[in-house]
Amino acid sequence: MEKHLCYAPSCGVAIDPTMFMCPEHWNLLPADARRKICRYYRKDLRQAGLEWTETAREVIEVLGQKLFERCLQSHKAGCGCWKTAAPAPALP
Repeated sequence: MEKHLCYAPSCGVAIDPTMFMCPEHWNLLPADARRKICRYYRKDLRQAGLEWTETAREVIEVLGQKLFERCLQSHKAGCGCWKTAAPAPALP
């Protein structure tokens, strides 16, 4: 089965198509965000509907906020490292 990239911005980790994000980024998401993705995610995204695309974008925004918070905690001044990351792979 062909792998794809984690949908987290700047991640670049190749993961199994049954996964939405790599474990590191998946575990940063709140439980409700993970449940939303599990409700709609399909390994064959050609069958995914509009609900999945909207949910995926929402969850990626939630992750962006978590990465921003982690930057503030780690670097104190908020270096902005989370902003310089490459964008997430395009959603199908």
